[in-house]
Amino acid sequence: MNTPKTLLIVIIFFSPFNLFSEITAGAALTVLDGIENTATNIIEDAENAGNNLLVTAAHQMITLIYNFKEVYREQLKETSKVLDQTQYNVFLNIQSVANKLINRADDLIVSLDNTIASFNGVIRNIPGFGNRPYISKPIIPVFIRNDSTRDEYELVFQGSNLDNARTKFRLNGSLIVPSEKSSNRHVYHVGAKDYLQALQKNRIHFDLVINYGGLPFLKRKAKYKYFSKVVPLEYGIIDVEVSVSNNDTIRISRVETLPATRTGASNWKGKRRTKRQTFRLSPTKPTNHIVVSSIKLKTIADRYGYGAHIADKSPAGILVQQHARSQGKPYGGGGKVQSRVSFTELEITERTGVHSISKIPMTFNDPIAIKLPNNTIAIQRIIVRLYDGKMLTLTTENLNENFEVQFRTIDKTLFIRNVVR
Repeated sequence: MNTPKTLLIVIIFFSPFNLFSEITAGAALTVLDGIENTATNIIEDAENAGNNLLVTAAHQMITLIYNFKEVYREQLKETSKVLDQTQYNVFLNIQSVANKLINRADDLIVSLDNTIASFNGVIRNIPGFGNRPYISKPIIPVFIRNDSTRDEYELVFQGSNLDNARTKFRLNGSLIVPSEKSSNRHVYHVGAKDYLQALQKNRIHFDLVINYGGLPFLKRKAKYKYFSKVVPLEYGIIDVEVSVSNNDTIRISRVETLPATRTGASNWKGKRRTKRQTFRLSPTKPTNHIVVSSIKLKTIADRYGYGAHIADKSPAGILVQQHARSQGKPYGGGGKVQSRVSFTELEITERTGVHSISKIPMTFNDPIAIKLPNNTIAIQRIIVRLYDGKMLTLTTENLNENFEVQFRTIDKTLFIRNVVR
């Protein structure tokens, strides 16, 4: 998965004589702005539309950076000033989680939760900030345009001291009242029609303003700006390329006359002599096949004998038995049986080709079943063109975490869907 990596890497030199390395406020802000841009790109990437865990982590990373800038607003104004050890430790934690966000690390969510909890502890110990209300973990869904199955969407904002705050949640200029409100959690419900009215270039922008403080000169406010990605129900277009077997077949007509099976004469008492022989007829090449329904046996000579018959037959070969016997009288003449077999042999030359199926519409979170030709051997590649113009190439071996691909060989059906977590 290729995510724009706008995160700026800061090289910090450690010294054995320092408790911690140094970074100025200006350098830290540059890095934090880069992380924020990276998180925004992750949210906007159509490929991640169904990955709620990743998108939520990106939203929470942006909120974490906002809180860091707010808490240390005065200190960060002096861009040449070096961060103190506590500030530096929080900054390092944010940078570490940002790298996990970029690399889709398995422990991303746990690391992010730990970093948020650790910073919350720092905030509580800062004079004047202990009772300050703030948001730490927004949970914002991806909105689906023209999804008739959804009447409304739920937005959850977790934080601290929210019972001491006067909050205003505005969408497109309209004030929305929380459906649930407690000291650490506010929940809002947005109707499908409401968010469509606020739609701007596949985005919905909204603000959550927190006012706090009693006396006029102590009044403060924090303004959290959020946006949600709006995904069209018609999520993309799929093209599929498969390897197919286009075999060339040559029909060969064969007529095989078998050697005669013979016996000697009967003895003076008239006792007959008998002889049984089995002959095998095989394809002229190991890769060829015999058409079983075409096999015909004809006895061309039968003197005193039992004749000939086909003992076994399959595409791999034919077994013919000839059974001869002498004349049934003293010194009777010797027996003879001979047969002829005619059949068709198929000579198959294997040749592999490519078959394409184009412009298959893909609906968001709706599995697609694509019936492939019966002579399909393997999937070469799957090209997904998303609504934002991004193109992904998938195979059954090199998959994408946001898409599931399954090829059912028994009925040559390919299943594809975008994964919603």
